[in-house]
Amino acid sequence: MQSFRPELAALGSGADFVAFQDHLGLPTLSVEFDFPGSYGTYHSNHDTRRYFERFAGPGFRRGETLARVLGLTVMRLAEAPRASAGTGTWCTAGTCTRSMTASRCPAWPRPSGCAIPLASAASGNGWDRRWRGCVARSRPRQRSPEIPLRQARRMPVTMNPDVAAAVDRLSADGVLTPRQAVVGREARGLLLSVRAELRLLHYGGVLAVMAGVGVLVQENLDRIGPVVIASCLSSAAAAALVWALRHAPPFSWGESFSTHLAFDYILLLGVLLTGAALAYVEVQFTPLGAAWRHHLLLVAAVAAALAVRGDSRVVATLALTTFAAWRGVSASPLERAFWTGDGAVRANAMATGLLFVILGRVLVWTSRKAHFEPVGTYLGWLLILGAILSGIDAPDAKTAFRAGLFVVGGGLAVLAYRAGRFPLFGMGLVAAYVGLSALVVSGAHDAALAYLWFAGTGIAVLAGLLVAHNTMRRRP
Repeated sequence: MQSFRPELAALGSGADFVAFQDHLGLPTLSVEFDFPGSYGTYHSNHDTRRYFERFAGPGFRRGETLARVLGLTVMRLAEAPRASAGTGTWCTAGTCTRSMTASRCPAWPRPSGCAIPLASAASGNGWDRRWRGCVARSRPRQRSPEIPLRQARRMPVTMNPDVAAAVDRLSADGVLTPRQAVVGREARGLLLSVRAELRLLHYGGVLAVMAGVGVLVQENLDRIGPVVIASCLSSAAAAALVWALRHAPPFSWGESFSTHLAFDYILLLGVLLTGAALAYVEVQFTPLGAAWRHHLLLVAAVAAALAVRGDSRVVATLALTTFAAWRGVSASPLERAFWTGDGAVRANAMATGLLFVILGRVLVWTSRKAHFEPVGTYLGWLLILGAILSGIDAPDAKTAFRAGLFVVGGGLAVLAYRAGRFPLFGMGLVAAYVGLSALVVSGAHDAALAYLWFAGTGIAVLAGLLVAHNTMRRRP
């Protein structure tokens, strides 16, 4: 990403900040992403939600990025002892005039004893360093990381009261040392987040609950009977789904976010419990009879509907995998007439994978849940490559499958590299490597040559993945 300097100008009027800036006299900052012609439909009849979702900002990615920038700015300013700003950006050459000094140039009002000329401030030559030194000499010494926490608390700071109270509480409980309490909230100036760890814990909790359900059914089937077990599974599924729907974000064809961290996982738990209840009822009471496989299609449909309503890619993944499982166990007699044994399952996997890839493209073209596209694309290519991989040891066409895996995987890697999609690139490269290795090893009659092949090419593939990942990350 190229570095840039923000352009700071007078705010003017005609926006939401007027009441705060002009009537209450509060310091005001308005942040936006802008360039000439960036949004020419502004204040016209074409400035509609549909236009924005389809053309100006599909997926609301710019708005999401701007919200993150604003949120990070607010959190840093709320916890900083003083506002930290590059004053050279504010006072660029030729911008500091007598009428602007109060609003745009933080050199005025000057602290006592700070006599820095206007020309020096406007030039920006060493201005930041000189200004900070001047301010530091004109007021009492600020706290340093080495001073005790009780002294630091008496100093005038602008830390958020809730954050300050939490730091005091953790320090009193012995969780934080005095030094950590002062400087531990920001490590090298970066805010710390445990969101990924919390999401992993939620996912582990869902797996643990489903494992417990399996053990409960197995151990207590004879004791409490199938009717009670089916009722309990259905009640638990209903409770989880009702909670999830009550906490679901407002429906939108774009990307939306729930205010609760556990939303995705409670919804996932509800869908899994629903599938478990339907499977248990089918096994015990066989309401579908010979068409028992269709209960998988029912679960896939329910999961897909809830994924769209709750904007959950986790549940969308479950819906697609359940649909693929339905296709795998529902190979028709006509298909088995053309492909015997694993051939029917392989053909279904390739067809389903192609369907998923097409579905992902359709979502993007129609701007309907376009952010679900990676789910369909990744699962689709996994199915396609897995189906080809399953045939590399087929007795009648193994050479064709190996060559096909090399060609398809290599083509996918090339296209993904051009598009900057590393997960697809990794899948394609590994598939091409497996296909090429199968061709090479099958023609090598010496085991030592096979060992040398894997030793050398394995390192080359890992190096290629690292280089490609770094290259794609540096792209704008």
